[in-house]
Amino acid sequence: GRDIGVAARFHTRVPDVFTHDRAGNGYLDPGGLNIIRTRNDLTGPAAKVSYTTPRLLGVRVGMSYTPEANVRGLDRDPARAVPGVVRPHIENALELGVQASRRLKDEGVRLTGSLAWSYGRVSSALPGAGYEDVETVSIGARAKWEALSLGISALSSNNGLSSSDGDYSAWTAGLKTHWRGLDWAVNYGQASDDGAGLKAENWSIGAAKEISETLKITAGWRANSLDVLLSGAGTSFIKQNRAADSVVVEITLSY
Repeated sequence: GRDIGVAARFHTRVPDVFTHDRAGNGYLDPGGLNIIRTRNDLTGPAAKVSYTTPRLLGVRVGMSYTPEANVRGLDRDPARAVPGVVRPHIENALELGVQASRRLKDEGVRLTGSLAWSYGRVSSALPGAGYEDVETVSIGARAKWEALSLGISALSSNNGLSSSDGDYSAWTAGLKTHWRGLDWAVNYGQASDDGAGLKAENWSIGAAKEISETLKITAGWRANSLDVLLSGAGTSFIKQNRAADSVVVEITLSY
């Protein structure tokens, strides 16, 4: 049915107090400068066939096959026509993933890790557009104690571009703890998109308080930096930096 693939399902999230405007893999990007994505989501909500094994000693593996990946969803829309933008078509996508979770009772820590790979055939209506089959690898790890958790995740992709200068890579790390009745977190991440000429660096610090079972308030500071490589005269390039420091407040209602 229509659902995310195992590569995204097995994603190991980095600890954070923000749920939407995160330093990496955020659902919202008010400043328009956040390009950090370590969640291996090649196929989105497109119809697919998936299978995951039961957990054995804390380990499970999975596979997904998606015939057509260019399907509109709430958080992504690869089928939308944008003037001046060539839309590659992804089909026959395959995703493989393995996830492990193990609690070490003597040390009082739960360890979680994941590894995922995705591949898809890429075609374009414009001949010679420079596309090739897309391949993406992601990895993540997290350690959680009673009042402290830390984690890291990373992703690397050829972006579906035939040029070796079109790769995308990103990583993000986070630490979260509980102190004085609040959940605190510090997060940092970097990303580089050679095809688009972009380099990003984000960090955030915040605190969250659960007011009730359905209401949580989170506040903190966010710093985003994005270097844009612009074409200059002849073969020269100009690097332009765009930065935004801001106070972030999230009010989350759960039902």
